Amino acid sequence: MLQDGSRGPPDPLDVELGARIKRYRQARRLSLAVVADAVGVSFQQIQKYEQGANRIAASTLQRIAKRMDVPVAYLYGESLDAGLAPEATALLRTPGAAALLDAYAEMPDAAARAALVRLAEAAAQPAAGREDERLLAARLAEARADERRLAPQRLAPERASFLAE
Repeated sequence: MLQDGSRGPPDPLDVELGARIKRYRQARRLSLAVVADAVGVSFQQIQKYEQGANRIAASTLQRIAKRMDVPVAYLYGESLDAGLAPEATALLRTPGAAALLDAYAEMPDAAARAALVRLAEAAAQPAAGREDERLLAARLAEARADERRLAPQRLAPERASFLAE
């Protein structure tokens, strides 16, 4: 505490820990309220933890990690970044990257995963005019066609029959 009674800026370690908690929570599509209920605090308190404004007690951190189904060490970054190239770690910090990777990993069909990769690669190309726009549109149409072709395989036979007509 400072002499004037204020707390001063948050500790950088608390901010980093909070940011990791937030990334894991969002990647698992958990709301603040769900995590707060599991921990026994208000959702506002979870927000303060994620912002690094309030420090987290060891017992609270353990409950947060348990609710998110990760080891506490992951929240400290000990195991998460181990063995990953710095470039991969930086890419995973891109907003939406972890959610995209989670969704990709949950896709049961290899062709659908390949279509998503083609779409993402086309979308990532710098826009150089109409040619790129046509290529992106063609890749998107190809991905949609793949999805329509694969949809009957994922549905129960009685529900998929209308797609074959």
